[in-house]
Amino acid sequence: MIQQTPAQLFASFWMQQYPESPPINYLFKSRMPERWVRVHSLPLSKRYADTAEEWGILLERQNAVVNYLIAQGTPVRVVINYIREDNPLFASYDMENIDVFIDRDAETVFQSFWFETAWKTGCLDAMLRMIAVEELRAFIVGPDCLVAPYDGGVDVILKDGATRDAFKNHFQEWLSKHPYGL
Repeated sequence: MIQQTPAQLFASFWMQQYPESPPINYLFKSRMPERWVRVHSLPLSKRYADTAEEWGILLERQNAVVNYLIAQGTPVRVVINYIREDNPLFASYDMENIDVFIDRDAETVFQSFWFETAWKTGCLDAMLRMIAVEELRAFIVGPDCLVAPYDGGVDVILKDGATRDAFKNHFQEWLSKHPYGL
């Protein structure tokens, strides 16, 4: 029996679960709109944290989103689409190279990596901070969801519309007032 490489295992998993989109986080909302919802990280849809208090709110909200979707101790995969090679995150985790993914519309190429960890509140705070200041692009793959933080909030892909609606109801105070949910 031929053993699959980590990249082959990831590709197989991804095609079974999310064939609508390559594993590039900013494409999720357009490729899976019926399962997508966006939560803002700061009150009044403020995009960037400027104070220690705002950083606390940002991390609290983003951890609350993941906690709602993924139980403590559950294994998750973290996919990284962009990282500088001198980033300390490389030394922090045993990352596997997945592949090169291309967003043909934006003519952007991503060398992507992933690592596995068990979800625990706060365990990815350093990564969430890097994403919030655009030093990193990454997302969390949970059992039935994708959680894709960005520099203003979190895009979430849920397993179906009913789950998305329940999520929206739970986090309604943190949703955008924009008619398209942006």
